[in-house]
Amino acid sequence: MTIRGYEIRHGETVATRSDAEILTGGRGFVRESILGIGIHGAFEQPELVAALVGKRPSRTLECVFEDLADLVEERLDLDDLARLAGVA
Repeated sequence: MTIRGYEIRHGETVATRSDAEILTGGRGFVRESILGIGIHGAFEQPELVAALVGKRPSRTLECVFEDLADLVEERLDLDDLARLAGVA
């Protein structure tokens, strides 16, 4: 499967076992049932999520963030927060 995404990292990631690296350049490692990847945006691809967990997500990541932002606006006193932060 092709994975789309981008990297933000400094330094070098190195596998501790030769069979652990699954993506070149230290971008992905696996050990038993644990997967670690250093590619941002990969989990925004429903087909990748489905391949890993057996089910496509019911919502996009953008929808999840929109719902979270709506909840924050609903539950927090943003004017009070801005005043406390010294930006109002």
